[in-house]
Amino acid sequence: MCDRNSVATHPLEPLGPCTCTAGRDLPTIHDRRHTRPSVNQHDVVEMNMPIDRKDWAQRFPEFLVEAETLLAKSEECLSHLQLISNDKDAIDCMLGTLLKLAGRAEALALEAISEFSLHIYSLLNLTQDRVDLHEQALDALRDCFTLMAWQLELVDHKTGQLSLDGSEQTALLEAFAAQMGQDTFEPKMMSKRLLSASLIAHQA
Repeated sequence: MCDRNSVATHPLEPLGPCTCTAGRDLPTIHDRRHTRPSVNQHDVVEMNMPIDRKDWAQRFPEFLVEAETLLAKSEECLSHLQLISNDKDAIDCMLGTLLKLAGRAEALALEAISEFSLHIYSLLNLTQDRVDLHEQALDALRDCFTLMAWQLELVDHKTGQLSLDGSEQTALLEAFAAQMGQDTFEPKMMSKRLLSASLIAHQA
């Protein structure tokens, strides 16, 4: 089973394989075909870099490797949930990877990716006691992961800019929220205080 404690808490700490899918060959973000999201040159997301650009450029490749690993682990948990409905260990594992990904993205001022991860996390976490990740909900969640994979690929390695239309992210979040029983969902900025509080609660 997925174990939230298996998610590394240090940026240099190696990530072990997701044990919830041991012995099964499952697709990852690199295996399946992606539908490329719409790219609009007029919708460039500017990154507010709180750190030196040179330092950011040196840290970004390490972040990218870790982010892809975290996203792949989340997808393995999702595939496990297709086999065992609403498995708590798999959901906990997914929550841990999403939260860690949000923190890593926030540290590099990649706000679109950080907020996307946090929004998905909040939808999964707020309904955890009565969660029903049925087939349609899992499909909507996989669509979110697909877009997030594209976001990681399209971040400019020098400037940190993300040339994507934000409306697609909003539409996917709304679709997932609807499948999770949330009739209304308004994506909003999640503060660093909320991220810190979530990290503390998750690690407790």
